[in-house]
Amino acid sequence: MHRVFVFVVIAIFLVACGSSTSQQATREVLTPIIPTVTQGGEIWPDIQPLLVQDGDLPVAITAGEINNRVPALLGDKPSPDKIISQRFTQDSQDVGGVTILYYNESKVRSEVYQLYIGTYIRPQRASDIGDFAHVANDPRLKMIVFGRCKVVASIVFNTKIDEEDVLSYAKSLDTRIKDISCQ
Repeated sequence: MHRVFVFVVIAIFLVACGSSTSQQATREVLTPIIPTVTQGGEIWPDIQPLLVQDGDLPVAITAGEINNRVPALLGDKPSPDKIISQRFTQDSQDVGGVTILYYNESKVRSEVYQLYIGTYIRPQRASDIGDFAHVANDPRLKMIVFGRCKVVASIVFNTKIDEEDVLSYAKSLDTRIKDISCQ
């Protein structure tokens, strides 16, 4: 009886380890698509109601979790002075999000913007968004990053979505955060 119990415990342990490894491998594959988050920054509550408003997202996509974690993409760059992120979901699955980083120091802000552009496949300049903006239109995902005064904003969708919907959301977000990002 004791041997059967030990065998069952070992089998359960091996199954649990196997699924953990599988989940970890899945996360590692998705990391380049949606950067993971590492450390906390000071959350920026003033901008929270401006992130996503009615009509911003296609009907099937909803605004999800709000957090203040700094994207791992930033590596050893200084944490932003203020930050806020909101995830997007579709059928309870994470399909992207928006991150707004506020930097008082323009040199760091510029370096962070360049980091984002460096992750894009064939980035193209976008007009009428922010002081400067770039778009990446890959078959697997749509990304846009723009700078406005002291802010770097990143929008990522890794689901089927029209580029016009992404640009429309970016323009609306830029208009809403214009005043607060230049303080």
